[in-house]
Amino acid sequence: MKYPVYNLTAKKVKDISLPQQIAKHIPDHNLIHWVYLGLSHNRRKARAHTKTRGLVRGGGRKPWRQKGTGNARTGSIRNPIFRGGGITFGPTNQKNYTKKVNKKERAKAFYSALIGKIKDREIRLISQFELAKPSTKKMLKLFQVLKTSTKSTLIVTSKKNLNLAKSINNIDKVRLQPGINISCLELLNYQYIYFEQSVLQELLKRYQVQTKQQESLKQSAITSAPSKNQATRSLKSAQESKSSRTSSEKSSKSQGSQKKAE
Repeated sequence: MKYPVYNLTAKKVKDISLPQQIAKHIPDHNLIHWVYLGLSHNRRKARAHTKTRGLVRGGGRKPWRQKGTGNARTGSIRNPIFRGGGITFGPTNQKNYTKKVNKKERAKAFYSALIGKIKDREIRLISQFELAKPSTKKMLKLFQVLKTSTKSTLIVTSKKNLNLAKSINNIDKVRLQPGINISCLELLNYQYIYFEQSVLQELLKRYQVQTKQQESLKQSAITSAPSKNQATRSLKSAQESKSSRTSSEKSSKSQGSQKKAE
């Protein structure tokens, strides 16, 4: 599978060959959905917060005496039934939204989303993001030629790039992600992703290593697991040994009873 590589002037430089496993890969959409929800929940912060009657200021004095007024008895004007009182069962900022996402599931969902983007041609490869000085005009022209100017775009670079960050600072729906520590969230939140060539190649190398490890684990599990014939043979031998033991015990018991009778 070949993929085009462009430079910053939107001219095609070359084609690179991607691993063959990409064409055979079947994405797990259920896993991607589960990991996406888990990661988004982990980033969520509990902002809504209400005060109970114990947190509202004031209300330390009993508003009226217990009996004789005709009013219902109460001990504080900060009771939830009064205006200005506490809130019953309201949201608090101590709620925990985090969900556990396994490491292997996260990696598998990430590569499934990445390969899906590659197959849908929603990834643009740039040889290098080298700018002598900040230029928003140059980046806008790049997005227009590659037909991504009206869509949400993520740029992933191998290291921090100050000139590039200043160039896209005033462009709407464009974000810069330095480093290769991106997750499934970033891949799915943006329609088009601009990868530096070295970054994508590093990610695909990791994917190849993981697929080889998974295949070796499967083969070892298959070889270590006993076959059906071996399992049936072992069961038969166990049953035969058990039956021989019981027969020998019965014979010994019968011989002992005969000796006692004599």
